Amino acid sequence: MPILTEKEKKEELESIADFLNDLDFPAKVMTKGSLFPALCILIGFPDYSDGSEQEGEDDRFAAGYIIQFDPENEKQLTKYFMLYTQVKLAGDLNRLTVEEILSVINDVNRITKVGAFFYGPIEGSTVPCIQFRHYIGCAVDEPFDVGVVSESIIELSGIYQEMKDRISARIAAAE
Repeated sequence: MPILTEKEKKEELESIADFLNDLDFPAKVMTKGSLFPALCILIGFPDYSDGSEQEGEDDRFAAGYIIQFDPENEKQLTKYFMLYTQVKLAGDLNRLTVEEILSVINDVNRITKVGAFFYGPIEGSTVPCIQFRHYIGCAVDEPFDVGVVSESIIELSGIYQEMKDRISARIAAAE
């Protein structure tokens, strides 16, 4: 099983984007450049926490990447669709101690069905932030199960809001 080419990755991401757009999840394939370190799909996700979509939630998105763990090994058996996002907060995260932040992350990770939150700087930065990552595996010669991808995005949407609400409440209490 070979390493996927950029063309193969792009075709698969376009297929996932088409499916997600049909579900009314805005999704667009983004090329590698100054904003994205690799070819990816930018996915908007809704918030149904109170039964209706929230207006003005333009920070609610994730990037999806197709990766293979060992780029030197030509006999890849698996590829992964990685969902990644950073939690955008209105308040100042610096008002909390690292222990308080990690406590909330631990509590939310205990109820998270897919993926995990973690705290640290993004590559090329020294400023830590709350991030989320989830991997969906698939045989390298099969397409990703778009149902699993879309259900993971729905789960991410809810747990993202849970994290944002809990951290924001802690920040407000610290002010």
